[in-house]
Amino acid sequence: MFPGEVRARIDVNYLLGLELTDPGFERTVLTGFRHRLPARLAAVRSLKRLEFVGEMLRAVLEALVAAAPDWTRVSMDPVWQER
Repeated sequence: MFPGEVRARIDVNYLLGLELTDPGFERTVLTGFRHRLPARLAAVRSLKRLEFVGEMLRAVLEALVAAAPDWTRVSMDPVWQER
């Protein structure tokens, strides 16, 4: 869909929740978005990896507490034991 279509088509305005008098957007907005998109996707990928590492650490600690509760009480910081 091109920016001009937003200006010319009532159904597109309705679909996007825009007023009928909305001027649409310029092509430069779309171009800028396309240039910024890869960096944002990389940031999301990094965040997902970080969340995965955190969840893996949580699962390992829970398994360790279940397998050796006495050892974890002695070896772990009490703050981590509460978590």
